[in-house]
Amino acid sequence: MMSSASAETLVRAQGRCKLTSSNYRVFDGHCIVKQKQQGNTMAFVVELDNDSKYRFYGPNKDSLQVEAYDGIHNVRFDEQPDKGVFTWQVDRETNRLSVRLDSQQPANVTHDDQKTSAGTVLAGAAVGALIGAMLGTHRTSSSSSNSPFGRPVNVSSTNVRIGEPVDNLADFVGARAGQAESDLRDRGYEYRRANQQADSAISYWLETRTRNCVAIRTTDGRYAAIIYAEKFNCR
Repeated sequence: MMSSASAETLVRAQGRCKLTSSNYRVFDGHCIVKQKQQGNTMAFVVELDNDSKYRFYGPNKDSLQVEAYDGIHNVRFDEQPDKGVFTWQVDRETNRLSVRLDSQQPANVTHDDQKTSAGTVLAGAAVGALIGAMLGTHRTSSSSSNSPFGRPVNVSSTNVRIGEPVDNLADFVGARAGQAESDLRDRGYEYRRANQQADSAISYWLETRTRNCVAIRTTDGRYAAIIYAEKFNCR
């Protein structure tokens, strides 16, 4: 199981959750959801208003697990148009946690941030896709159908799809990071910041012409994936 202390929070959102156990309603109300990552393991953490917390983790949304009092259980994730549903068995009882997202927020904020950056209201039709994208597989292909940070989904007003590979930088995938940085700058990208993780690092670059933000995952000294990221990462 991934350590929550060392995992990086990538996305934070407000939502509404309903938890049932063998058709008995355990909880129905507000919740906070977070996307966390440690190495190649992605987690979707759901914190209910009754102080219960569920951490669904795994390499992708088709191979999730959750830890309960009696051990670790496999989880099935169902992506629906307006919600995501997690289902697992404990003591022969079927547990279902349904999650609807109301607004997405920057993972890292400060007291002095402008109010307009505090949240982005999500259209209902995009909610299921966003949850699916948050749990998506990490891959190194430059194909748009194999996004390294999950299935692409547009959750902002820009014309780029967050999580989609950057086509004009596809030739950089596999390049040595130190040698490629000068070429990135030649193409009009400015370095902003980087986050170190267990076996890789994510650096954020601003494209000066479009003001789009790009995230580059570096593993073993080479660029493993390059995708569009939320603009607050390049502030």
